[in-house]
Amino acid sequence: MERKEFINEKEPEIHGDAKWYRDNLVERMRHAYMKIDGSYDWPNSEEGDLLRLTRQMLVVMDQEQQN
Repeated sequence: MERKEFINEKEPEIHGDAKWYRDNLVERMRHAYMKIDGSYDWPNSEEGDLLRLTRQMLVVMDQEQQN
């Protein structure tokens, strides 16, 4: 059986600015997973592991830019 929902999907618009993607990732993670005390409540799943790793990568990138 053919999966028709994927036939008409368009590629999202690509922004050439890495800062745009970084800022959007940070804002979406804060909105969806940040707790009131500033810590994050990641899902206990493979997706949660990827989100946690992505957040750690963003923190490292911030530290590198400061140096």
